[in-house]
Amino acid sequence: MDDGSTKGRIINIVTKLKSGDQQAFEELYELTHNKVYFLALKMVRNHENALDIVQEIYISVYKSIDKLINPEVFNAWLSKIVVNKCKDFLGKKKDVLLPEKEEYEDNDASEAIEDTSDDFIPHEVLDKSETRNMIMALIDNLPEAQRTTLLLHYYQGLNVEEIAAIMECPAATVKSRLIYSRRQIKTGVEGYEKQGVKLYNVAVVPLIIFILEAYAKENALGPEAAAKILSTVNAGVHIAHAVTAQTAASASKFRLLHKFTTLSIRSKIIAGIVAVAVAVTAIVTPIAVMVNANANQVMSSSSMPAIQQGNWIYYVWGYYNGAKTRAIFKMRTDGTQKTKICNDFGSDLVASGDWLYYSNQNDNDSLYKINTDGTERTKLNSDNSDSLIVLGGWIYYQNVSENNNLFKIRTDGSSRTKLNSESTGDFSIVGDWIFYRGSSNYNKGLYKIRTDGTEKTYLNNQTVLFQEFVGDSIYFLGDNFELLKMKTDGTGITIISTDEVNSFYVSGDWIYYCNSGDNFYLYKIKTDGSNKTQLNSEASCSVYVSGDWVYYTSLWTGADVGYFCKIKTDGTTRTLLSHEGGVTSINVE
Repeated sequence: MDDGSTKGRIINIVTKLKSGDQQAFEELYELTHNKVYFLALKMVRNHENALDIVQEIYISVYKSIDKLINPEVFNAWLSKIVVNKCKDFLGKKKDVLLPEKEEYEDNDASEAIEDTSDDFIPHEVLDKSETRNMIMALIDNLPEAQRTTLLLHYYQGLNVEEIAAIMECPAATVKSRLIYSRRQIKTGVEGYEKQGVKLYNVAVVPLIIFILEAYAKENALGPEAAAKILSTVNAGVHIAHAVTAQTAASASKFRLLHKFTTLSIRSKIIAGIVAVAVAVTAIVTPIAVMVNANANQVMSSSSMPAIQQGNWIYYVWGYYNGAKTRAIFKMRTDGTQKTKICNDFGSDLVASGDWLYYSNQNDNDSLYKINTDGTERTKLNSDNSDSLIVLGGWIYYQNVSENNNLFKIRTDGSSRTKLNSESTGDFSIVGDWIFYRGSSNYNKGLYKIRTDGTEKTYLNNQTVLFQEFVGDSIYFLGDNFELLKMKTDGTGITIISTDEVNSFYVSGDWIYYCNSGDNFYLYKIKTDGSNKTQLNSEASCSVYVSGDWVYYTSLWTGADVGYFCKIKTDGTTRTLLSHEGGVTSINVE
């Protein structure tokens, strides 16, 4: 259970995160991830699965934190997310433990009163791992709902009413489960003592609390595992984190990757960005964007905050009348005629014809569309949607509400269709095939499936991050964010560069990328891995190429922090395009 000082810190951090301080997310993770992991571990009883679930939990925390009205109930709110994610994994919609009338009806009402005395726990119990294992086994062997209730009460420190809300049952049922679980543990302890195991008549409640805390400490995630989860989470929620060369070594385990994938060269996109500073990191959430393409083009799920269509740029999160505003805007490609389209905090913005499609973070990431002139705003469904692609009258998306499975729906909101049963990461559409990455350890690898959901094919077990399709090749980032390519049948994997790549774009025979291993400087390299060339000396992100120009966002260059820039493909003629820090990307046709 959290002590008062820890609870106060968490409340303060959550308040900062809700107010837009994105660096607070990392602080929150550091304070809470071990408790989250242990609770998930005890529910799903598998280390690897618990790690996957922890990733999903913190992605949900980040995306949903604005929905938490009162930071003081964060612990209960977080615990509910943990329980729901674990129940989803276990394939259960509702806990079922005992008969419907589960209230405790024993005549011995004294057992309903907890013994919360701070009884002395002898060092023989403290020191002997064998004894601790025996007590933990009693807890592990409780029926699922009793075990979960016990963990929420004695480990998470939640009260009966909070647990009832999480478990969706009456408070009396929670009390009954606690009574039954204490009784079973007490009976087990007495049985051990009869076998000669000395427990010195320690009261059950202090013993439970001690064993849970001891086991959680023994099973805490190591720094490397915790950092890997954080990196994956931040990639999933599209945070980028720039670090200087001097601090890179110590901060590398927390380096955050801006999720970036691109469309074909003919597709019009604008690269996304997260504005960061050197010592005090100022992070702006990037928003996925995409424009429609014909059936012969490659479409990729993306995470970029603005798109261009004709002479207009559409984007999310900017400054309006002097104040930073989470809304959807448009402006001319020369920066004039800036107009607010609507007040929705849209993510995964996609333009198709006269319509913008997006996930509305003001409404649980439900799927919306709106005319580019700001009229006919329409809610299409209530799925928690992510990574949209609009193609051929269909919207393809990850349904976070259903384990990140792939879905599609007509652009008028009809014909909602589930396409796969895997937790899905980045995906692209090539012709009538969807290529996608399994997003957890238990379905890791690259898959393809028809756009109608048939002919699912497993291609390989390669980690494929942020893929871009060019011809018969897939360019992608591997486990260590190195740049690789392979054929579309999953064979012929080749290393192009071992640099730690933040974002990249393939144009002709060249790949342009931001090298997070070298201060996020902009580089280019031939698709065969030759002729590596540095193009600038400023931290950059979200590269996009059009003609002879490379468009990117400056991460820090004095007054140009987070501004749009362009530079010739030979590294000359660097030009500042946007003087408004809230606008985070640009593309000029």
